[in-house]
This record gives sequence, structure tokens and C-alpha cells, in this order.
Amino acid sequence: MKFKTLLVVILFFLQSCGYSPVYYNSKNIDYKLNIVEIKSNDPIIRNLIKVRLKNLSNENGEKIINLRVTNSIEKEILSKNKKNEITDYKIKQNINFEIISEKEQNKLFKFNDEIKVENINDQFEFKKYQDVIIQNFINSKIDEFILKISTI
Repeated sequence: MKFKTLLVVILFFLQSCGYSPVYYNSKNIDYKLNIVEIKSNDPIIRNLIKVRLKNLSNENGEKIINLRVTNSIEKEILSKNKKNEITDYKIKQNINFEIISEKEQNKLFKFNDEIKVENINDQFEFKKYQDVIIQNFINSKIDEFILKISTI
């Protein structure tokens, strides 16, 4: 009985599932991200993008990547009820990362997303919910961008 439990414990510690975080290598990036311009309608989103990219940048990196970031968010009314109250919205989100290079042609990375959102009677809660959706989109697309440029 002791042999079986000892064998299970040994196998448990010797076995590895092979898990490694997807963005693990992005922490060890070898370049500095220099933000040339950020275009966005909302200053809070502009600041979120700037801070997030600055945190992912390696200040001691040998290679410097100049970036121009453009972000746009549109909210459309999808449906209304009989009282003419809005019941559903569609939020369209776009973010573009343009790598500006003097030697090569500029590279453009485009990310788009649409999401359908039901209206909440409490406008404060709806605004908070909408902000969370937008922040999650921005963070996930920045992570995707970093992953793409780390493979280049």
C-alpha cells in the first residue's frame, strides 16, 4: 500500500503538464516601444493604451519600435421597445498599431471587434459595464499585438 502511494506521489511530482503562459515570452521582449502618437476620442482610453504599452516596453532594449496607435469606439442603437426606450446596443471597437520604420515600409496591425450589449436601467452601472468591455478589448488587443511583434 505504501509503495503505491509513494509511486503516485513520485509520478505526481515528476510529471509536468507542459503549461507555460502564452504571454510569458512577451515579458522578456528585447525592444523598446516608442509611442509617437495615440489617436483616441477618449482621454482615459488614450492614457490606458499609453500606460499598458509603457509597462510592456523594455527600456533597455536594443531595438526601438516607433508606434502610432489609433483607436475608435462607436455605439449604435440596435433596438427599442414600444415605449421608445433603447434595449440593445452594438459597440464597435477598432484599434490599429502602425510600426513606423525609416528603413522598411510601415507595418499596420488592425484589430476589430463588435459586441451586442443589452441596456441596463441604471445608467451608471451601464457606463461601468461599457467601460469594462472597452478596457478588456484594449488589453487583449495590446497583448495580441505584442505577441505578433515578438514573433517577427
